[in-house]
Amino acid sequence: MPPWHLHGKPRCDRRSWASSLCQHPRISEDSGVLTKVQATEHNGYDRVTFTFDASRPLPGYGVRYVPEVIKDPSARKVEMPGQAYLEISFSYANSITGKQGLGTLLKPNPERPVPISGLHLLRAYVMTSDRHGRTDFVLGLGDAVDFRVRNRGTAVFLDVRHR
Repeated sequence: MPPWHLHGKPRCDRRSWASSLCQHPRISEDSGVLTKVQATEHNGYDRVTFTFDASRPLPGYGVRYVPEVIKDPSARKVEMPGQAYLEISFSYANSITGKQGLGTLLKPNPERPVPISGLHLLRAYVMTSDRHGRTDFVLGLGDAVDFRVRNRGTAVFLDVRHR
């Protein structure tokens, strides 16, 4: 499990930019179901949007930089494009993997980073865990930059600021 506890009060101001641990507590013990991940570029930042099933509560989440990318449960190091690695960990969450697959989410292979082209900082992302009510992703970035995390409705937005 990540070293943070995803309950209690938020540990960051969602409107401002941060460079270290940022977390938001879970609101329910029901599992949110991740249905889509999308990367886009905006004026001044790149955004990864994590969309969850509207029939379930939004999970808690925490974001932090990690020194390397490790696949759970194998503890295998993942070769990831980029110079910095930003992890987002969702608690009480699952993805729609398995027979349904995550066609648009993790093509072609969920074991390997999904390359992203045409964005300012985001190089790739990979799902590193999807078990025991926890779903983790790591973003490979061109540089360690400030980030912010916000949620609205069924989506969690992770923005990384352009320099």
